[in-house]
Amino acid sequence: MFGCCVAGRLLQTNLQQVDETHALFEIPAAEKVNHVCVFLLGTIPFPEGYGATVHFFWPGRGSRVLGMLSNEKPSAVFRLRSNFASGSNPVSGMGTPSAFISAVSTTTGEVTATLGFAVEPLEIVAAQMAALPTTTLNAETTTVGSALTRQVDTGVLADRIARHLLNYISGFVPSGGMGPESMVPMGVIAKCVAPISSNVPQSAVNEAFLVPIAAVAVILPNPTLCASSKLARVMASRTSPGRFFPLLKQKLINRLGRTGLRNIEAGSFVSPKWVPQMAGTAEVLSLIDPVPNTDLSVLVPNGKGLDELFRVLSTSISPDSAAKPPPPVTEVAIFTAATDAFSRVNTNATISESLARLEPVARAAHDKGLKVRGYISVVVTCPYSGRVDPRIVRDISRELIQMGCYEVSLGDTTGTGTPASVRAVLEEVCKEIESKQTCWPLP
Repeated sequence: MFGCCVAGRLLQTNLQQVDETHALFEIPAAEKVNHVCVFLLGTIPFPEGYGATVHFFWPGRGSRVLGMLSNEKPSAVFRLRSNFASGSNPVSGMGTPSAFISAVSTTTGEVTATLGFAVEPLEIVAAQMAALPTTTLNAETTTVGSALTRQVDTGVLADRIARHLLNYISGFVPSGGMGPESMVPMGVIAKCVAPISSNVPQSAVNEAFLVPIAAVAVILPNPTLCASSKLARVMASRTSPGRFFPLLKQKLINRLGRTGLRNIEAGSFVSPKWVPQMAGTAEVLSLIDPVPNTDLSVLVPNGKGLDELFRVLSTSISPDSAAKPPPPVTEVAIFTAATDAFSRVNTNATISESLARLEPVARAAHDKGLKVRGYISVVVTCPYSGRVDPRIVRDISRELIQMGCYEVSLGDTTGTGTPASVRAVLEEVCKEIESKQTCWPLP
């Protein structure tokens, strides 16, 4: 039910069940621990109206209630070193169950501490949280009815998430420490994030999703590097695991714009019948603020999508001087694939048919003064056709440039690219178009 992670160590799932309402982790070499992260695994939620208090017991120094978990607050990070410093006096148990104290074991030379969880009604959890000193309980934690909510600035929380994620990842880097060339499998990150995100109530998914995206913005390079690095392109239209409500997406785009990003894809005019996550793009565009020195783009798969964009742009222009100016869209993105099989599944058209469909879209966009960029999917491996011939990617790139695309984005959609296969594609493509007209987006 519970997971535990200490910075620089492997994820702990060796939970010891003490009884029906108590469980614990043993933390070896506790004297070396600075922070500990606890979370629900997402497999077994709390019963309705229940949560858990989190306790920490240090042999010879006492025990302390650290905080709480609930279905609404499925994870928490606690600082231990300041609470159990080597010279500190023993601390009060603060209601720590004896089960956690009696179950602890110690070894010579190192301290094995106990991290315990007590499942209790939320009213009791809230009462214990209210009794904690302000140095232990964040002053921004408040009691609302029988539940607890945390009022934390998204930017601050994003910064914390980025730092904790970096600490977690560093535990999987071979000896020598983190460096510019360090590589960690994406599965490591997914294993860390999935249990937490899966336990967030559906009603809170959209708001909660702003936090990791804001965390990405926090750890991105400085604005000058973002302006020149095509890898820093952020596509807000593709980030939602469910339907992203327009108001929340508008907040996300406005915040991303303030980070100094130079390219933000704000939405997509594909049919919401087939891609419900893209619904509401017209409303999003009507809500977002102008972003100085930033190209705001939208994805348009065909002429119908472009017509919808033109409708939004035209209806935003009103003779009323107090009306909000039209959405600050400066470019459109069109897309195809490097194999007929993938193209048929994605757009119900072959490569040649999709290119014929996109040519008038690009021309009409140019006529309206909009820039056009192109996407090519599965440039390395297709899930239906296997390995892709780089010469096909080269030919499609050439046609997109001839249509008027100022840039072609080469997408390793299946994530199977290696340095050698990526180099082969780029070298082949650059035989026909300039390297500055290509980009390789982050997955």
